[in-house]
Amino acid sequence: MRGGQALVIVIIALGVMLTVGLSIASRSLTEVNVSTTQDESAEALSAAEAGLEGALGNVYTGEGETTGSLSSGASFTVDRTNIGGANVFVVPAGIAAGETVTLWLTGPYSTYPTGTDDLMVCLGEGGADTAVELTGYYQTAAGTFVVKKGYDTNPGRAASTGFAVMDGANGCFAVTTPKGSNFSYSATIDNFMSGGLFPNVNPTPVLVRARVLYNGSGEQPVGFVSVGSWSLPNQGDNVISTGQAGVATQKIAVTKLNPDTPPIFDDAVYSGSSLSQ
Repeated sequence: MRGGQALVIVIIALGVMLTVGLSIASRSLTEVNVSTTQDESAEALSAAEAGLEGALGNVYTGEGETTGSLSSGASFTVDRTNIGGANVFVVPAGIAAGETVTLWLTGPYSTYPTGTDDLMVCLGEGGADTAVELTGYYQTAAGTFVVKKGYDTNPGRAASTGFAVMDGANGCFAVTTPKGSNFSYSATIDNFMSGGLFPNVNPTPVLVRARVLYNGSGEQPVGFVSVGSWSLPNQGDNVISTGQAGVATQKIAVTKLNPDTPPIFDDAVYSGSSLSQ
């Protein structure tokens, strides 16, 4: 009788020990897997960062995919797509009052506007109360010059500021803001290079700076549409770098616009309308 009890006790003890052992082994295996996943995730992130640094440092150029690897065995794929380079350029993020964004008119493969071409400016969403001041930089044989023009969504305020009044979205209805909504206002600059913004002196356009006004800390979208036979040059790149290590994947996305001029250029005091101080 006692022998049977002892056997039962031994079996129970062995069951407890086996359960504890399996629990410890399972926990250890889980911790090893978690540690491995964390290590692979860190390696994948390092690979994604390496690919992004190569793209931002112009080591990898042009549209399309570029692949590479690290000494650790982790690999990366960088995918670059141009921003602009067609008829529409929407600034990737909203602009707060007083901030500026640049539309470059020069660049590789760009077709310069002629005297009969137009430029459409898209602004605001949700019926926002805002305005935009455009500063155009252009070059002639005599030097580099500046012109300005303003557009306001508020007719009453435009009467005192001298800005032109913007229309309902019109052609900008077909353009989507970064939030996926529609623009509220538009202004078409007719004969863009013949008195619309730039003077009719056969200039070479360089860039247009757009400063958003009156919308306080609330950001408003800005977009541009080329109308006529010309297209906007590339304004920058969308870069997505994907790192891979084991089963771990890390992805980093960055929007890189073309290098910009210092904003103080728009506020500097010049002699006449040239850039000579």
